[in-house]
Amino acid sequence: MWGSKDRRPDQINSQVNPRSLKFRKNIHGKPEVEWQQSDDWHPPPLHFNLSHTSSLIACGVTMNSQIGIDVEEKQRTIRNDILSFARRYFSHHEMDFLAAISDPEVQRQEFIKLWTLKEAYVKALGRGFSGAPFRTFTIRCRAAATGGSFHLSQNSNSEV
Repeated sequence: MWGSKDRRPDQINSQVNPRSLKFRKNIHGKPEVEWQQSDDWHPPPLHFNLSHTSSLIACGVTMNSQIGIDVEEKQRTIRNDILSFARRYFSHHEMDFLAAISDPEVQRQEFIKLWTLKEAYVKALGRGFSGAPFRTFTIRCRAAATGGSFHLSQNSNSEV
C-alpha cells in the first residue's frame, strides 16, 4: 500500500500493485487515479500527464500538485500561414510577438514553443485543448537577447 495517514510523502511505501490502480476521467476528460479510500489509508494526491510525438514520449508524475506536459516535433511543419493559424488561438500580445519576427524559420520555431507552453498549461489545469480556450491567457515572451524567457499572464478581458 502507498503510505498511511501518519507518513510524510517522502516515506511512502510504494508496494502498490499497478494492476490495482483504477482510473477515472475528470469533467474535461483528463484521466486521474481513482484511489480506493479506507480508514487506515489516505493516499497522496497523485497527478500525471503524458504527451507524445512520433519520436518522443514524455510522462510526468507529481504528488500534491498538478502537472501538464506537451511535446512537439522540432521540425513540425505548419500547413497554413503561421500568423493566420495563430490568430485563431493566440492572444494579441502573442500575435504581436510572432508578427515582429521577420525570419520565417525563427517565427515557426517560436510559434511551436508558444503552442507547446500553452498546451502544457491547459493540461496542467486538467482541461486540455478543448476545455480552456487558448486566447484567454497569454504566454509573455522576452527576446532571446534578454534571456529568452516566457511568463504566463491571464488576460484581463477574456477573448473567446
